[in-house]
Amino acid sequence: MTSAEEIEISELDTRFEGLKTRNLLQEDRLLAALVGGGEVDALLVARVGKAAILLDGFKRWRCLKKMKQRMAPCVFIANDEQGGVIELFRRARGHKMNMYEEAGFVQELHRTHGLNHADISHRLGRSKSWVSMRIQFFTRIPEEVNDALRTGSFPLHAWMYSVRPFMRVNKGTDSLAVEFVSLMKGASTSLREIELLSREWFDGGEKVRNQIREGHQDIVLKRLNDPVDSGQAMSASEQKLFKQLHEFGQLIRSICNGSRSVVKGSGLSLDFKAQAGIACMGILANITSLKSDLEKLHAEC
Repeated sequence: MTSAEEIEISELDTRFEGLKTRNLLQEDRLLAALVGGGEVDALLVARVGKAAILLDGFKRWRCLKKMKQRMAPCVFIANDEQGGVIELFRRARGHKMNMYEEAGFVQELHRTHGLNHADISHRLGRSKSWVSMRIQFFTRIPEEVNDALRTGSFPLHAWMYSVRPFMRVNKGTDSLAVEFVSLMKGASTSLREIELLSREWFDGGEKVRNQIREGHQDIVLKRLNDPVDSGQAMSASEQKLFKQLHEFGQLIRSICNGSRSVVKGSGLSLDFKAQAGIACMGILANITSLKSDLEKLHAEC
């Protein structure tokens, strides 16, 4: 099932194209490389009866179509759809699919093929919590946002770590999330800038939102990136504390994202466990007093 053969592009069944995200910049680079004589890696396909179902290689497939090529090199990795999806996950461990794609294929196994959480967990070699998270992934993604993520016009990373957390905290923010994504999609805005703007969008009030709606993101970003200079009336001790609070907020988000990434990885080293455990113990011992002090400061402000 691993030998490559040439298949007519028109014969490929692309039913799973909607489960894969797009990156137009990467696709343009790939097209340029292929036009320049670059080699085409084989597409991964499942043979189901007479159908050849494309599982991986949609960027290459679209590029070949743009080049008006008639044939594409294909490797058949399974002779049924379910087996093809499972084999795709096995092969993707070296170059992981993103969470959007994982969720789409996991839901395909769950809804179309009737596999329960335990079946999927066993066949993919993943935990039940990993499976559950991906089955639930699309439950609170509005359709407009889903389209933006799938087409690559809004970064998946920005949605997961800069926008979606606000929706989990406040269920009334769905319409604001849709509007923010609509304003940001296709813009030449970095992930860092989207993170800053999203915080202001959800927490900064209507005045800030109107600035962003009117296209004045640069004004908002300037204020956020240079917060101390904007407070000329502050005393030296106030400026110092304000800068610490600003940096602490950034550090908290970085630690949260980093800890999630490390914990869901392939296991923690003994050295990390020993040192990080001590560090966590010290931080947790001060969490209660830190929370109390911050609440008092917030009330005064």
